[in-house]
Amino acid sequence: MDWTLYQKLVNGASNSSATARKIARDDFLRDAPANPAWMMAEVRGQQIGMLVRSSDDPNVKWFNASHDADIQIGDYVHLNDMVWLCTDLSDTDDVTLKGRIYECNLNLQYQLGTPEIYSTWGYFDPGVYSTTTHGNQDAHIGYQQFKLMLPYNEHTRQLQRDKRIATEVLYHPDGHKELRCYIITSNDSLGSSFGKGRVLDLKLREGLSSQSDNVDLMICDYIGTDAPGDDVGGGWV
Repeated sequence: MDWTLYQKLVNGASNSSATARKIARDDFLRDAPANPAWMMAEVRGQQIGMLVRSSDDPNVKWFNASHDADIQIGDYVHLNDMVWLCTDLSDTDDVTLKGRIYECNLNLQYQLGTPEIYSTWGYFDPGVYSTTTHGNQDAHIGYQQFKLMLPYNEHTRQLQRDKRIATEVLYHPDGHKELRCYIITSNDSLGSSFGKGRVLDLKLREGLSSQSDNVDLMICDYIGTDAPGDDVGGGWV
């Protein structure tokens, strides 16, 4: 591939005519598969080739695919038997589609007011997103805020504030098990709504387990098949 031409197009230093773009795009499709970073990914059942490179975080990757690759924000990108979540896309260089993906580390199990169980892969950020402190003149309490990113769809958008979710099973020395639970404090999809697709960004704080939780299924506030259900996925609609 003529990388000099590519760099000129990216930097806007050359004539961005349709012919120049086509040459650069054709060169990318011809030469990129010979690059050691070239990988075949599966996105919504389609095989898509892309150059994948590392970032400062080993669980975050950048990719360059064909400019017309059918990839949207919120899509799952399957690479090497792992599930990645596409959170950012840009086609401003006119030659390739550039994106960022996060390796999913949580297969969230949840219910939405009925016995039906939903399962959604997402990226749980183990770092503290923010810490807020509130109280009075006698005591101050700090709350650690964590982040969970999920694809935005008809099910995940119902994960509202105050809903409890579980991330793992805790095993105690006396033999009993309980869930590590979090409470949703906010949900937002507007921040990622550029182009097609969205990612749901949930902020969480640690919560307590409950007798209503189903540890084996990893579902908080479990609704059995014989139990009446609610119509909402949390405290707010």
